[in-house]
Amino acid sequence: MKKIIAITFSAVLLIQSGAFAHEGEKHEKKHKANAQMQKLHDMMPMFAAAQANVEKALEKGDSASVEAEAGKMLATAPDLKKAKPHKNLKLPKTFRNIAAGFESDLKETVELAKKGDFTKAKAAFQKAEAKCTECHAKFR
Repeated sequence: MKKIIAITFSAVLLIQSGAFAHEGEKHEKKHKANAQMQKLHDMMPMFAAAQANVEKALEKGDSASVEAEAGKMLATAPDLKKAKPHKNLKLPKTFRNIAAGFESDLKETVELAKKGDFTKAKAAFQKAEAKCTECHAKFR
């Protein structure tokens, strides 16, 4: 009986946390009318894959792959800088600064990888990833 209660409780928590994370269906439906935001949402699966591939390439010491995969992410920077955040709308300068820092950290990652300094490239990429986390926490 305790096992059934624990499983049920875990399932409820999992479902509820997913609902909080996605803020309901209204959230997604709003973006259908906002082409810029919809474009950003559509590129998220590519972003996640590119991020994982950069991490793998950094571990292998493969600068060409770092450049190619980070390039996919860098291609999104102009759209990211133009995007309208979900919350804290009165902080557009902060939003743009985080996006610019993200872009800068990615460029630094690529340049360091090209030079063969994968230790510093990993650190630069971790800074870029931290910008993602910071931005999502503040604006998503």
